[in-house]
Amino acid sequence: MDEFDDGASLKYTVGKRYTPNGENIDITGAAPDVLVEFDTDKYLSGVIDTQLEKAKEVLDTMIKK
Repeated sequence: MDEFDDGASLKYTVGKRYTPNGENIDITGAAPDVLVEFDTDKYLSGVIDTQLEKAKEVLDTMIKK
């Protein structure tokens, strides 16, 4: 850990992430379960967060099962 004169500190952490089948996702990445296109214009204008709305929809479906 690095400590600075102003009292702040910085801690470095290192870890690897693996899928259940042993694949290192730090190298290959992880595919999303649900792909949602992000609409920057709608988000920035405050109209809608397409990713949040899709998450709500998916959770609603899961709860109703």
